[in-house]
Amino acid sequence: MSLRPDQSAERKLVVTNTLIVRDIQRSVEFYRDVLGATVLRRGEPTFLQFGNVWLTINGGGGPTDDKPEVVASPPRDPNVLSIFLNLRVTDIRGYYDLWRARGAKFITEPKVHATELQCYMRDPDGYLIEVGQTTMTAGPLGLVPVTPPDVLTSSRNLYESSVVRKAGSRSRRAESRRNGSPDRRPRRSSHPHLCLGH
Repeated sequence: MSLRPDQSAERKLVVTNTLIVRDIQRSVEFYRDVLGATVLRRGEPTFLQFGNVWLTINGGGGPTDDKPEVVASPPRDPNVLSIFLNLRVTDIRGYYDLWRARGAKFITEPKVHATELQCYMRDPDGYLIEVGQTTMTAGPLGLVPVTPPDVLTSSRNLYESSVVRKAGSRSRRAESRRNGSPDRRPRRSSHPHLCLGH
């Protein structure tokens, strides 16, 4: 069987987060019934849609032929942190009250920090889950443009002008080579509508 990718197919990427758990059904019930994830496929592993990502819930085990020295297991010490889920919300108090009423165990109530409100809970295997609400923007991520919009527009216009000039220059040089003499007449770019993505 060939493992070569189809060069004609468009490359696509989906990021998932895999959680190694002691009891798949218990973890699925937590993420589905408490946090509101949707089960996409049951079994070992089980796949869930959670917000904008997929969660893969699987039991421990190994090693396997593709990772011959790796053993998969749930966290051994819940107070030693290496990775955690980060849930960005627009109403942290509302989610805190909802998830707590459904059985989520929070470490503290939401705390006020410099640029966000923040609290943590644990899932049944001790994985830490951060819940945060930015105070910088109305959206959940708190991402703000580093460059002012008018500067971005100016840069985009400069880029487009540069591309058009270069395309026109190449066209005139090619015409000159065909005619054996320089051609200084301005020519339109073959990409008059080229622009940067937003």
